[in-house]
Amino acid sequence: SESGENYFKGTLDNSVELYFNNAKKFETTAGGVVITGTIDSSGTIVSTGGNIRVGSDTGKFMAGSSNDLQIYHDSNNSYIQDTGTGNLYIDATSSIIFRDYGSAEEMAKFINDGAIELYYDNSKKFETIASGVTVTGDLFADGLIVGSNEFIKLGDGNQFTLVFNNTNSEIVSSTGSLIMKADTFRVLNAAGSEQMLRADQDDSVQLYFNNVSRLQTTS
Repeated sequence: SESGENYFKGTLDNSVELYFNNAKKFETTAGGVVITGTIDSSGTIVSTGGNIRVGSDTGKFMAGSSNDLQIYHDSNNSYIQDTGTGNLYIDATSSIIFRDYGSAEEMAKFINDGAIELYYDNSKKFETIASGVTVTGDLFADGLIVGSNEFIKLGDGNQFTLVFNNTNSEIVSSTGSLIMKADTFRVLNAAGSEQMLRADQDDSVQLYFNNVSRLQTTS
């Protein structure tokens, strides 16, 4: 230009550069192109056999008329942010798998038409199945609520079950003996205010009527 500002610069056997207000915005390189600033595209950006890279910790991949979807790294952490209306969908024709980058250990798997699996140190601990869920290891919870006519089952063959059938509560042991162990064993009313039976280790067994002991074993 008459003012000495660059519009375009081409170097033999080297780069081509494009400028805006004398500031370089586009440059070809041996590996592809370098763009300084933001790419505003109303169409598709295609990289054939290469990468699309944001070379700073302040740059972002943004999509949507209001930049609703943003993918970026801030020098400490990486983010995928959906700041607009609606949901963030991750679609796959097979499975979605979350893995550790260094070891490729699996953390979570979402299998198409199948299970959801959660892992601890590459060992599966939780899995959804057609009839419910499978937990490998211990389960710690603040509470457990099971509906009427729904069972808590223990044993490889469900030999021990607990159930409330809308009328009565049942404990069923279909194999062997039902053994309860305690230094002191007590049976109380539902309110917990009256004893009906009490058995003490190395001592007596007592039967109650209206919270009064009526029968007691002795030595």
